[in-house]
Amino acid sequence: MATVRKNNLNTTKEALILHAMHLFAQKGYEGASIREIIEKTGVTRPVVYYYFKNKEDLFCQLVESLFEESEKNLNDIYDNQVGCRERLTALIHSTFEKAQDQPVGVRFIMRFYMAPPDGEMRVDKELFVQKRAEILTKIMQEGLDAGELSGNDAATLAVFFFSLMDMQILAMARKDEHQLTEELADGIIDFFFKGANV
Repeated sequence: MATVRKNNLNTTKEALILHAMHLFAQKGYEGASIREIIEKTGVTRPVVYYYFKNKEDLFCQLVESLFEESEKNLNDIYDNQVGCRERLTALIHSTFEKAQDQPVGVRFIMRFYMAPPDGEMRVDKELFVQKRAEILTKIMQEGLDAGELSGNDAATLAVFFFSLMDMQILAMARKDEHQLTEELADGIIDFFFKGANV
């Protein structure tokens, strides 16, 4: 096992994850190699295996960390905001800001969903989608109960809202000139609430 100075542990691992994310986003899981990740990061092979069992472990840790961050953000918004509109506004602003700051991460997740690696992996993307949907459906149900929303069931409203938000993120990932601005986020919120209350 490689000898790595303790104060460089996080920095080295973060560099490996960053370069791996770029390569996975660009080439997919099968197209990116450990050799390329090593060359981009400027470390030796034993250093990679100090942190990760293999390429699959590196890939899975990367996906899991992004999923956990997204789930934590959604839970924090639910816990710290009151009311359906306030929670949805905080969610779309936070999501747009993170996506705008991390376009490579968005492209990585897009590739993972659209062209997943061959074979089984320990990452359960359907579980993440389910957890995300459950929290948003809960927000929508509370909005319906409070009279902030009407006309649809909570699960349908959750899918509709995710569609409005996620399609803008996909557009940003495909075209660098598409900006996820605060004005765009507020416009989507206004559209959602006016449409839901017609």
